[in-house]
Amino acid sequence: MTKPSSMLARLHQGKYYHKSSFLEAKVGNNPLWAWRSLLEGRKILQARIRWRIGNGKSMPVSWMNRRDKLRWHYTSNGRYSVKSGYAISRMLVRNGVLTNRCIVGECSRRNLDKKFWKFLWGIQILGKLHHFLWKCAQEVLPVGSKLGLRVPGCRGSCPFCGEDETIPHLFFYCQFARVVWYGNPLQLDSGAISRPSFIQYMEVLMEKWNGEESWPDVLRLMVFILWRIWKARNDKSFAGKVWSPGDVISKALVDALEYNTAVSQGVNLRSGVHESNSRENRVPRWCPSIGSLFKINTDGAWVAKDGIGGVGIVIRDERGMFIAGMAKKLWYMGSAQIAEALALREGLQFALDTSIKGLVVETDAKGVIEDLKNSKNMLVKVEIVNEDIKQLAREACCEEFSYAPRKCNRAADAVAKFALRVAGYP
Repeated sequence: MTKPSSMLARLHQGKYYHKSSFLEAKVGNNPLWAWRSLLEGRKILQARIRWRIGNGKSMPVSWMNRRDKLRWHYTSNGRYSVKSGYAISRMLVRNGVLTNRCIVGECSRRNLDKKFWKFLWGIQILGKLHHFLWKCAQEVLPVGSKLGLRVPGCRGSCPFCGEDETIPHLFFYCQFARVVWYGNPLQLDSGAISRPSFIQYMEVLMEKWNGEESWPDVLRLMVFILWRIWKARNDKSFAGKVWSPGDVISKALVDALEYNTAVSQGVNLRSGVHESNSRENRVPRWCPSIGSLFKINTDGAWVAKDGIGGVGIVIRDERGMFIAGMAKKLWYMGSAQIAEALALREGLQFALDTSIKGLVVETDAKGVIEDLKNSKNMLVKVEIVNEDIKQLAREACCEEFSYAPRKCNRAADAVAKFALRVAGYP
């Protein structure tokens, strides 16, 4: 739908809907299985797709004659994603739209699992360990019982004891794992807790230690123990390297100590940069443009309860001398980002109206600047405004869009706030 000129779209159109659109297409005679699958997925699109108005007569959002486009309503950038489609399909199944049968209630197990997921994603731990725990909880970790179902000839037994290898067995009930759990500072008798799944087992551990002052450190140690058991299992299965329970315990303790030390010293574990060194100790201030360019500073103010916005525009030359300015009140604003984007558009239009060309634009709206530089992740609610901005920028010979901290944009900010106080009617 968004790329009608692609080969696949043209092939489908020629065979199945040459006189209509994909949203109106029928199954047809002797259809391919792939086409039937697309039509099943189309039910999700039809339930939640939206038109983005471009040159609609009743809603003249843009004065530049933009064509209307289809946009997915349930992602911020308007593009369909598997994640959002899955969420909508589950909702439609519960409502009976896809199955013709409404599912009224949900089991109590689901509510318990929600607590676990909230707990899991709240753990302060490395990203790869979040992913590892997620695999354990979803029971998609490639242990023997899973491999035995998929790989012909795979024995599916535990490399430590020879029993059937499930996720709970490997991490809690195998004799090797029991020695590891009891031999570390937690001294947990893992075999004494009988639970059929990884999630239910972890919930017992949560209840046991949650609320204690040392709970974050205990939790991280547990995660590192699980990780090292998994590493020991893989080394024995694929490399023939044998770990002792003591090796697992010592490596897990070192991992936990190194992590806690790094966090206490303020190291960003994603970038490896010390937080105190990542910020320059200087006060930001406004600077004029370089060369003979004009600089436009724009800002948008927004009052959520009234849905009104204010636009502030200040234009200065390369010496920092004031050239022109404008304050404008806006109505029916849905968010601060829309107000900021409209302020930038108004600034460029104001520059053209006053015959100012050859300029740079500066704003404290970081999200707007990122949208302009990376159109793939652009928020759909400001997409058409940003398209107008790009066209106006070409007409005004705009050389750069840049972000400036609020302290460097005080003049435009003051004008925008003044615009909110200006009396007027929509």
